[in-house]
Amino acid sequence: MDMSSAHLKAIELYAPAGVKIIDDRYHLVANMNRVVDEVRRDEYRRKSGAEKAVMRGSLYLQSHHQR
Repeated sequence: MDMSSAHLKAIELYAPAGVKIIDDRYHLVANMNRVVDEVRRDEYRRKSGAEKAVMRGSLYLQSHHQR
């Protein structure tokens, strides 16, 4: 299921006892990405000068392979 509070409430109210809830991968990954972004933004705000410059543009990892 998609982790919405409405779905959880419906399960609590209407599902038989012992029903196992399995969250779908898409929503698990989306929530983890939100947490990682929040940590990255907090760290960026905490830094200054050269440290901030290193983090600037780091939303996506880049490959530095030379060809």
